[in-house]
Amino acid sequence: MQADLPLRHPALLLVALVAAAIVVLSVTYVRYDPDMWHHLAVGRHMWEQHRFSTTQLWTWPTYGAPDVNYAWGFELLLWPFWKLGGLTGMYLWRWLTTLAVFALVWTAARRMGARGFVPLVVIALAAIAYRERTQVRPEAVAAILLAAEIALLEARRHGARAHAGWLVAIAWAWANTHITYYLFFVVLGIHVLASHLPPRRRDAPPVRELWLAGLASVPIMLVNPSGWRTLWQPFEYWLVWRHELMFETVGELAPVVWSRHLHDGLLLLVVLWPLLLLARVRRSGLDAVEAATCAFFTLLLVAGQRFTSLHTLVAAIYVSRDLTEWARAPRWSSRAPRVGAWLAGAWPRAALAAAACALVALPGLL
Repeated sequence: MQADLPLRHPALLLVALVAAAIVVLSVTYVRYDPDMWHHLAVGRHMWEQHRFSTTQLWTWPTYGAPDVNYAWGFELLLWPFWKLGGLTGMYLWRWLTTLAVFALVWTAARRMGARGFVPLVVIALAAIAYRERTQVRPEAVAAILLAAEIALLEARRHGARAHAGWLVAIAWAWANTHITYYLFFVVLGIHVLASHLPPRRRDAPPVRELWLAGLASVPIMLVNPSGWRTLWQPFEYWLVWRHELMFETVGELAPVVWSRHLHDGLLLLVVLWPLLLLARVRRSGLDAVEAATCAFFTLLLVAGQRFTSLHTLVAAIYVSRDLTEWARAPRWSSRAPRVGAWLAGAWPRAALAAAACALVALPGLL
């Protein structure tokens, strides 16, 4: 069954609108999060005082103490949304950031060859699994940056002309918005190591550019209001903070409660990704990048509830590619010629894809 369609094909754009509507609906619900008010207070202070404070001004017990704020970039971006739109501005933030994540997921999947309707169905499913982590928090920016990094690296790996220098910009933005900046080096490292494994394509982009981008990212990350202290925070959490009672009682830092994800697609993605990966190994050999990425982000998911969104968006990219390749097999044309002939048309496939988007999203939206 032919699955490739140009981006401007009306049928593809129609299904893309259906998927985008599901993404917007998935995050249009009331989610009270007290952390949002702290982020807004810091953002307002920066905009009104025209400076960044490295002193604790937000709580009385530690007032005046040194303050290392990794999320200042997010807070600077967030405040104008509240000032101009209030609560509507917060919904707008959630809509735009979530749409940006899945637009990058779709871009990455298409760069890898998934140019049909399948990625849009996967996005509709993934949006429901992703929605639980769509609070107005800095991890929304981290998700965009993670998706952008993978999209850029996969574009390079599949022959597109994508300048590795953009990775340095992603690294700087990540270190100034969220504590998960270390994932930048994990993803980059996977691609660098896989580039040294045989067999290597003759037209493969030079690995040296990725090495240089990684090395340049270290000093550029130090360009932040608190310097090296900002970059130390994830290690400080692992070595010290996670053993403190306050952090031990935070629900999102606990392991995933799988019973809460029976209807949102997370379990399906967790199971489907390695199965499709193994099926692809049988068809065309091992993709070392996908295998290492799947292993790492699955382990990350097991480590804590807060990583469900990052696993979901990464899984959506590779599941889209693998599922598209599986769907291309001419099984219907040989087993059911009439069905195969009907599915050869773009509009019948579009109707089927739109219905599938609604079907996979409905249980999580109800």
